Amino acid sequence: MRTTLLLFLTLILISCNQKQSRINKLEKISQFYTDTTFKNFCLYPDTLYQDALYFFKGKEIDEKTFNLITDFVKHSQPQSDGFYGTYSFKINPSSIGLITRVPGNYDATAISLWVYDLKKDSITNSIPLSDLFGDAGDAQNNVSTLFFENNQLYALTYLHYSYDHMVEDIYDSTMDHSYQYSLTKINTFNIDTISTDSAFLTRKYTSFLKKMTSY
Repeated sequence: MRTTLLLFLTLILISCNQKQSRINKLEKISQFYTDTTFKNFCLYPDTLYQDALYFFKGKEIDEKTFNLITDFVKHSQPQSDGFYGTYSFKINPSSIGLITRVPGNYDATAISLWVYDLKKDSITNSIPLSDLFGDAGDAQNNVSTLFFENNQLYALTYLHYSYDHMVEDIYDSTMDHSYQYSLTKINTFNIDTISTDSAFLTRKYTSFLKKMTSY
């Protein structure tokens, strides 16, 4: 009887420690994010990312906290490149979204969404949402809007690519432009692109794109 009681108490203690570990881990990561709610949220890049007024400036995640993050994030981008927590929000009852400024082509100009699974106590997925790039006539800018529709999270992404021919010939003022649109469905484990039909997306999400294309 005494042995059974000790075993029972040990199991309770282990369970409590595991629960406390999960709470502490999430608390440590969450301290770098500002909790928010929204119906739609436009995410845009800016070269003035160090400006205090930049909406996605965020708080730099320290190395100790960064080590708590799942391996697939750490392996793809080392901590030394700089990660900044900006905003967190509830995706569904089992997961939290962490909007994070991450390393881009030259510096921490990109914005990604990390999906934190509460049951697994880990980041289980991520999706790049915003970035900018410019080099020798090439320029690329992508902006996304996160929004909920019937309690389901989606990301509408707009990608603008341009090329300035003047870098090859100072008398050639030709500018090439291309525009791409995509709609992505975001769940705890699955991130699926469900449409790349630009004509359909521009018709359906005119109000979102009007704002997104202004950046």
